[in-house]
Amino acid sequence: MEKMTINQALQNTIQQHGPKKALSSKINGEYQSVSYNDLGDCVRDIALGLHQLGIKAGERVALLSENRAEWAFLDLGILALGVVNVPMYSTLTLEQVEYIANDSQAKVIFVSNVKQLEKVRNNETDMPKLEKIVCFDMDKVEMGEEMISFDQV
Repeated sequence: MEKMTINQALQNTIQQHGPKKALSSKINGEYQSVSYNDLGDCVRDIALGLHQLGIKAGERVALLSENRAEWAFLDLGILALGVVNVPMYSTLTLEQVEYIANDSQAKVIFVSNVKQLEKVRNNETDMPKLEKIVCFDMDKVEMGEEMISFDQV
């Protein structure tokens, strides 16, 4: 069996299965599917968006979220750029989030919703390396200059 990276395996899968369903998510009570072609586009866009934010290969990006499609998209986009993903359980406390963000020296953190955002905002001054916060669900989120939406990446 030929050895390959995750990025190479993803590209091979996209070429083989392009228009087929890659994954489905339940949104507002209905399942919505994403094709392998769309997944590939999303991964590329995330990698380019992270690059535009100034993130370079080898740097760290934290991810504080429950299991969801965006988690997978982001993980693959991070890998495509050669960046290190710092995944965090959504059940972590404020103190644990702060410790992991500081220890990893994450420059950007992605959060899923207001509940996860509060863990970061309540510790923001104690996380000096953190430059941006990106939120998947922007409803009920009070924007700040450090905040951007997932769609903006």
